[in-house]
Parts: sequence; C-alpha cells; structure tokens
Amino acid sequence: MTFNPATNMRKMDHRIEADYLRKILTVLILLAVLFVAVGLAVFVTRAQNPNCADLKKRVDDATRAYQAVLTQSRSFDKNCASYQSSVTKLRSDLI
Repeated sequence: MTFNPATNMRKMDHRIEADYLRKILTVLILLAVLFVAVGLAVFVTRAQNPNCADLKKRVDDATRAYQAVLTQSRSFDKNCASYQSSVTKLRSDLI
C-alpha cells in the first residue's frame, strides 16, 4: 500500500498486498489446523488413559495366566521326557 500525496489517499498495490494477505491467511489456517490436531491428540490420549486400579488388576490377571501356562509347560516337558525314556526302554526291550 502506498499513499498518494496529492489526494492523501491510500493507493493499493494489489499484487503485493494479495501475496501478503495470502501468507497471513495460510498462517492462520495452519494455526487453526494445529490447534485442532493438538486438541484431538489430547482428547484421544486422555480417553485411552485407564485408571491404575484397573491396570493393576489386568496385569495381575495376565501374570496368573502366564504362571498357569508356565506350570503346564513344565509339566508337559517332564511328561515328554518320561515318555521318551519309556519309548527308549521299550525299544531296547524289543530288540
């Protein structure tokens, strides 16, 4: 924008002013999108935050299930070793 000294009125340079306004509008749009994205991220993360008592209960349940499966696995390993020794003994008896 320039001033015409004879009329004391503003004279607009449309190309320069349009570029300036376009840049300002782009910055404002980016700020609005950023504000919405941050708000959405905060909302989603807060909605997925379980309370500690529920989380502790779930961890304890998972630990008990793991221990049960581990005990069964060890029992299976013992039985498998026992069966293999029985098969080996029977083979040697048959021979």
